[in-house]
This record gives sequence, C-alpha cells and structure tokens, in this order.
Amino acid sequence: MLNYILELYSHYPVKVFHSAGVAVGTHFLTLRYFGNPLYHVSGALSYYIGSLLDHISTIPYIELANTPKFKELGLHRVFEETSPILGSHPSMRRYLSRSIPIDLLMIGVSLVFPPLGYSRLSISPIIFLINRKVSRELEDRLREYI
Repeated sequence: MLNYILELYSHYPVKVFHSAGVAVGTHFLTLRYFGNPLYHVSGALSYYIGSLLDHISTIPYIELANTPKFKELGLHRVFEETSPILGSHPSMRRYLSRSIPIDLLMIGVSLVFPPLGYSRLSISPIIFLINRKVSRELEDRLREYI
C-alpha cells in the first residue's frame, strides 16, 4: 500500500491537488482563528518545517545526480526531478537559487494564509519518503558501476 501511495504521489499534479485540497479544507475548518497571532505563526512554521523536510531529502538526490557517472551511465534518462520549477536535472546552484526564494516567499504567504503552511506540512512526509527511496535506488545503481 505504501509503495502504491509513493508511486501515485511521484506525479506532480497529484501533489498539487493534495496540497490544494488540504489548504481549502483547513481554511474552512480554521477560519474562526483568523487574526489570532498564534494561528498565523503556526501556518508559517508549518510551511518552514515542511520545506525543511523536503530539502533534507532532496539535496542527497541532487548531489548524486550531479556526479559524472550519473550522465555517463545514462541514469539521467531514468531519474529526474518532478518539479517544473527546478527542471528535470537541477544543479545544486539552481536548486538553491530557485527553491530558497520561493520558500521564503511562501513562508510569508503562509503567515497570512496559514492553511497553505498546513498543506505543505501534510504532504512533506510523503515527499520525504519518495525522495529517500529515489536516492537509495540511485545510490545502488551508481554503486553497481563503481
């Protein structure tokens, strides 16, 4: 069952629909707290923690995907980043220069609209597991050829 969920969520549109659904749903459930400073801070903190989990699990993949063996072995045809913002094979520089400003902006937006932060936090464990699985598989493939 977990593998089915991870496979399903490896498609970018599924992640977007999940996030939108959680944001809209929690908006209606938490609307009465709008204006409470703790509510707004909890949204920004939720987005921050969700992003942190994503970064912790994405960086090892990007490091592996930027080794010379990755392209030599044709693994660039098998493994790719699913985010349209980052592109299919981002360098660490591109990853940091695109993801950090977006995350900072979205933390600010989550301060105003906390359900956005809750949606980020709700999907981050799934993204973390997908990224770890892909990194392990990539490590195994690269290790075979070393």
